[in-house]
Amino acid sequence: MRDLRKIQDLLGRVHDIDVARRVVQRLEGTEKPIAAEVALLDAVMAAECVALHEKYLARRERLQAACDYCSQLAAAARRRWSVELARRTLPAAGAVALPIAMWRLAAGREGSHA
Repeated sequence: MRDLRKIQDLLGRVHDIDVARRVVQRLEGTEKPIAAEVALLDAVMAAECVALHEKYLARRERLQAACDYCSQLAAAARRRWSVELARRTLPAAGAVALPIAMWRLAAGREGSHA
């Protein structure tokens, strides 16, 4: 869970930087005195984004392993759930189907005697 939280935080920071860069890039067409500052700010944010992306890539295998493990747990839970559902559903279906089948058999016999 700690790894997942760290990766989520890291990806959130990458997203925040991306949003901030889009805002800053809108300022590029403004006055000349701030154009150099805008370019510098964008370059700093781009470098930070690259550094965070490298951290993510270093942790990606652990994330994949966690995803695989969770997928296996979910598949096992689905198998257990479907077996349990069948175990509960089949007797209940029999309790409903048996009286209907008996009624239809009885109706069929009555119709053949008439």
